[in-house]
Amino acid sequence: MRAFYLIVLCALSFGINAKDTLVKDIPLDDFIKQGDYLEMTLSPSGKYIAARIRQDDRVMAIFIDRKAKKVIGALNPSLGSEVHRVRWVSDEKVVFEYAERRSSLDWPVPTGEIYVANFDGRFPKLLAGYNAGEQTTGSHIKRKEYTPASFQMINSLPSDPNRILVIEHPWSQKGDSWWDLRRRLPVISTLDVRNGSKRKSETLPFRDPSLLTTRDGEIRFATWVEDNGVQKAAYRKSADDDWIILMDENSEFLVDASALWLDNAAKKAYLWGRYGEKGFMTIYELEFSTQKLTPLFTDLDADIADWEYDPATGEIIVGVTFFEKAKYHYTDANSEAQKAYKKLTRAFDGSNISIVSRTEDNSHMLIRVNSDINPGEYYYFNRLTNKADFLWANWSWIDPRDMLPIKTEVLAARDGVAIPVRITLPTKHEGAPLVVLIHGGPHGVSDDWTFDPEVQLLANRGFAVLQVNFRGSGNFGSGFMQAGYRQWGGKIIDDIYDATQWTLANYNLGADRICAYGASFGGYASLMLAAKYPDLLKCAVGYVGIYDLNLMFSSGDIPMRWGGEAYLQRVLGTDEKELSNFSPINHVEKIKANVMLVHGEEDIRAPVEHAELMRKALKKAGKDPEWLLYDRSGHGVRGLNDRRELYTKLLDFLSENTRAVQ
Repeated sequence: MRAFYLIVLCALSFGINAKDTLVKDIPLDDFIKQGDYLEMTLSPSGKYIAARIRQDDRVMAIFIDRKAKKVIGALNPSLGSEVHRVRWVSDEKVVFEYAERRSSLDWPVPTGEIYVANFDGRFPKLLAGYNAGEQTTGSHIKRKEYTPASFQMINSLPSDPNRILVIEHPWSQKGDSWWDLRRRLPVISTLDVRNGSKRKSETLPFRDPSLLTTRDGEIRFATWVEDNGVQKAAYRKSADDDWIILMDENSEFLVDASALWLDNAAKKAYLWGRYGEKGFMTIYELEFSTQKLTPLFTDLDADIADWEYDPATGEIIVGVTFFEKAKYHYTDANSEAQKAYKKLTRAFDGSNISIVSRTEDNSHMLIRVNSDINPGEYYYFNRLTNKADFLWANWSWIDPRDMLPIKTEVLAARDGVAIPVRITLPTKHEGAPLVVLIHGGPHGVSDDWTFDPEVQLLANRGFAVLQVNFRGSGNFGSGFMQAGYRQWGGKIIDDIYDATQWTLANYNLGADRICAYGASFGGYASLMLAAKYPDLLKCAVGYVGIYDLNLMFSSGDIPMRWGGEAYLQRVLGTDEKELSNFSPINHVEKIKANVMLVHGEEDIRAPVEHAELMRKALKKAGKDPEWLLYDRSGHGVRGLNDRRELYTKLLDFLSENTRAVQ
């Protein structure tokens, strides 16, 4: 355990630079194992720490006596599930949720059940959910009925340490099965953490909302999305007052607004919404008394992606953007909290700083520090002494000094649109092969200045890596994102091609040693790039990709989701001829690059039908692709053994196809 004082750090550069010497080959498993410490939270007094950690591909929770620096207990879920969320109710109690791993998805699905345990993880007990039954208030008789609903804790109630505020999403019955479709109105209740008894407070008049509450548990503000995709928001002066609609289809502030925070006096709400001609995401302050909206941060070159508040007032005082590295934007509050945050940013210069947890009296906090070469470190910071104690490093087996930095560039596409790109160069990069690594989404997703194990693996193995934030990507304003609508096989692919040509013209790389690789939309774009510009690539890898855009309206989970069909119509259009033209499956005869297709047999986001039809079409054209099918995987390969095989074969495939001609 190490400690340091911020005054020392302010005089020294804390940023870690990549080594100038040749980086050794780092074991594959170091890049494909997932992080060990996922999140950490302080108990109200700061006496204990709850941490979700990953061990042997399983996610559990451990509880730590902070002063003794000793693990005092754990929550170890059964096989097939993981600890999803842990929240302190008091120094004596935590509530937590489990999530189930489903091979059809690459993320765990919360079970919608709430459990309680002691501060050390002992005596766990199910309080609410499908398997809990219900305890009738005022009775010792437990009904044998279950509640067909998903539960989630909203917040604790300081005035009543035995109860928490929860939201209950009733399920819908289809045939003999129950489904959490969020089509029924949610119920707000208080839940007794001693015995699981519920007291219903109200039924909200809108579906699946994001809510803001006072410290005492009064719900004052809500945002939600109608079935037609229209975003709405409403507030009320107290729990007894009617809801006042603030945003509807006639509001200019409608697009992408969501609830973030409520100040301590419950007189202001803070919203995340679009601002200015380019539509950058910023934070708005809404005064309930006047219904006046004021943007807090306006001098932007990228979306506000993170923020911090003043615990004394609840007012938001800092916003963070990531056009390149972390850039901090401050309000004119000039509060003690803001001054303390500025000290932290100076101390950890060159990194991104996040306050992840605070004690009840705000005297101590947990901070997380990360960057493009640092997967993340946790520190316990004493605001009274300005002393920070190092706690743990995420991905603890990674040495940031062995990682390679990401460089941000901006180029002009053929029509003049500015395209931000991220470039990571291997230590010996002259004439190096280039991998165009294409992100998924494509909308609302971006390649950011952050630690990316896939990028670092490729760079460590001698590949230059190009990541293109093509039009349609998130983080750079709604105008930039919407410019990619109905352009999946058009200007988006042109942007990727233009960025590749620009990179070749400005960096001394192997112009005849280029491959494209991506997952989901990135898999689609890799194959579409190979079809549209057949002389560019030596190989193309489609990982859980979609290859027939018309199929997206009839297969997969997107059409089934709330507002999913409206989303597809908005971003893809409904012109079947255009969708066919933008589908790589219809252009296999143009593809010259060698192809690898990787898919999960149980994928419900991009059903395996896409890969099977693409493989069949390529074979028919005399271009048999390399084929990897994982029967225990969905939209991404999760198991360590399967990931080891996947990345071993991927690296071999990229190397074979970009080997320099002697």
